Formats: sequence, C-alpha cells, structure tokens
Amino acid sequence: MDRGRPIGVIVVAIVMIVSGLFSLAMLRILTDMETSAFCGGCTSHATSSLFTPLAIGVSAFRSLCGLSILTMKKWAAVLAFLGLVASVFENVVHLQAPYPIQFLPDELTGCAIWSITAIYIATQWRRFT
Repeated sequence: MDRGRPIGVIVVAIVMIVSGLFSLAMLRILTDMETSAFCGGCTSHATSSLFTPLAIGVSAFRSLCGLSILTMKKWAAVLAFLGLVASVFENVVHLQAPYPIQFLPDELTGCAIWSITAIYIATQWRRFT
C-alpha cells in the first residue's frame, strides 16, 4: 500500500493554510476599518467583541491544522477534522450575527466547503499512520 501523500490531502492542507492566513489578514483589515468608523455602521462593536476573537482563533487553528495534516499521522487527521468542524461552527455562529443579508451566501458556501472537506478527511482515515 502506498504511504505517500494523496493529492487530495495536499490540496486540503493548502486550502486550510491559505484560507486561515487569508482570514487572519481580512480580520485585521476589517477590524481596522471598524475601529476607524470607515465601515459606516455595518457591524457593531458589541458583535465584534465576540466574533473577532472566535474568528481569529479558528483561522489560526485552521492554518495549523493544515500544516499538521501534511505529516500524514492519525493525530493530525483528527486535529484537521476538529479544525474543519470549528470552521463550520464559526460560519454557523456568523449566520446568527446581525450582518447584512449579502453575507449569507458567503457563510453558507463556507459551511458547505468545510463540511465537504471534513468528510473527505474522514474518508481518507486509512491512509494516515
């Protein structure tokens, strides 16, 4: 049996790393816009005090999970699966936030992508050592 990294696992790892770093960068930009009142009141400070730390933690965790999954160890697969579940949870929590309705398709798309990715990692369980 081949113990190399399947291309799907590599793609999942890259997507997790890049999306986590991109999310961190975007959170920094959006937080700066919000504190400078550039956003025009589209988010409130009350919601950002809860959602920003959650989003920062999940984004950083997702990037670390992407890096760890490249080791092809079972503990890394469990960690990646937990990171993807946390990403789905983050999107569900964001759906509860008082954001404008135009963000709804983005959050639903995020939920779908992370759910499918978590299912893929679960189906690749036997390839991890």
